[in-house]
Amino acid sequence: MDRNGNGALEYAQQIFSTPGKHDGLFWEGEEGGEISSLGPLFGKDVVGDAWYGYHFRILDDQGSSASGGVYSYLIGNQMSRGFALVAWPVKYNDSGVMCFMISHDGQVFEKDLRPQTIRLPRP
Repeated sequence: MDRNGNGALEYAQQIFSTPGKHDGLFWEGEEGGEISSLGPLFGKDVVGDAWYGYHFRILDDQGSSASGGVYSYLIGNQMSRGFALVAWPVKYNDSGVMCFMISHDGQVFEKDLRPQTIRLPRP
């Protein structure tokens, strides 16, 4: 969508929108306004940077194991070439064990990274 009005279709680069903007996947609802992409209940349940026991992060590039190999989703500062979202447990074996990743091609990957889970990039 073109949320910033610059004429370019692009994916969100952040989960939470800048206050007063719709530049992320979630924004606080305004009476009669547009509902956020993640829905009206998402923000009320988020504590810190975790949601339902998982951390989430939007990625702006992909690695060598991905279909198509290494490349950035960014053209300039706009994420228009694709997206990926990764989720990992806040506390391994307590809030969850599996890590998940989805990308613009619709594939969802799931893997138990065991103790390496804590090495995933923090948001």
